[in-house]
Amino acid sequence: MFRIALFILPLLVACGSGTDDSGADTTDTPPTTDTDTPVDTGDTDTTPSFDAEAFYDDSCSGCHGDDGEGTASGPALTEEVPEITDEEIEEAILDGPRSMPSFEDTMTDEELELLVAWIRAEFG
Repeated sequence: MFRIALFILPLLVACGSGTDDSGADTTDTPPTTDTDTPVDTGDTDTTPSFDAEAFYDDSCSGCHGDDGEGTASGPALTEEVPEITDEEIEEAILDGPRSMPSFEDTMTDEELELLVAWIRAEFG
């Protein structure tokens, strides 16, 4: 029995001593990770972001002009936007006043909010 104890004792000490080969304490030390390895943050949102400027270029600039100065087909946003509220901009986009098309069925609330913010920042 004494021989078994002499054999097992060094194994127990080596396996559970709480120190590494250098003698450093490893008790309750989280494992280290490679800093180049991406960390899974759990963010699974794959929704493409809305580019308000690209939307304006594609859907609005034909009538309101690339620079918002207006054309024969649409008023100058550089003159109108400073005079109206964000809610009125939203209403115009959703309802399509005069000959402007309505975007009510094609834009999410988030896209509308981003477009209004971009229009406000760009044109006043």
